Amino acid sequence: MIKYIVGKIVEIVHNTIILETQSGIAFEINILNKEKYIKNETMKVYCFLYTFEEKNTLFGFADKNECEIFSLLNSVSGIGPKTALQIMKNVDINLLISYISNNRIDDLAKINGIGNKAEKICIELKNRVKKYTISKIKYEEVYQILVGLNYKSSLIFETLKKLPDGLDDEEALKISIRELANG
Repeated sequence: MIKYIVGKIVEIVHNTIILETQSGIAFEINILNKEKYIKNETMKVYCFLYTFEEKNTLFGFADKNECEIFSLLNSVSGIGPKTALQIMKNVDINLLISYISNNRIDDLAKINGIGNKAEKICIELKNRVKKYTISKIKYEEVYQILVGLNYKSSLIFETLKKLPDGLDDEEALKISIRELANG
């Protein structure tokens, strides 16, 4: 089992990086969010090795918890790595954990890639996600609206974190859309 690989990022193409270790071994790794990786930087990439029909594919994450949640999603029958990546691209990890641990099946089902698998995910993962600390999700309703408007989940979450506390949802939405548009 490969837990992580430390190396220099020598190439970033679409959602794949080439990570070269000090010993000269280069790994091709599928990634979730290319914005977290910088060419020619050395970094630790947490990995999930997926084997299917004699083909090995590495999936990498800049954050250990993201890798673990990805692994948990893959453990649910009917969800493979492509679907797990799609889910994680469409929702912030904290919100995903919150939905699962609070059995919010309807909200979970709205996430692109989950649909009718929401109940199964909650049943199989509810007790397994309890160990993860959930960061407070600011302006959750605004988050849902922005996801519905097809903004990237990671960008939405970062934008909402920057907003001051105490705004009403309408004001938070206006500011967020302005920030995301200027992006």
